[in-house]
Amino acid sequence: MSWAVLRQKEITADSISIAISVYLLFGVTWSMLYEVICQLRAQAFSLNGSASGQMRTNEKFS
Repeated sequence: MSWAVLRQKEITADSISIAISVYLLFGVTWSMLYEVICQLRAQAFSLNGSASGQMRTNEKFS
């Protein structure tokens, strides 16, 4: 489907909606892959030796 959008010579509302849908689908697929990796190996995404799901109380994110 994404190749059809790239081959079009004219930008239409349909091509924009397809491009947005493909973009969101890539995001959902990436997040699912990220979660599978995290479930299989909890230390795969560790920061400073602690698992990514465990935040210290002094860590602040803006």
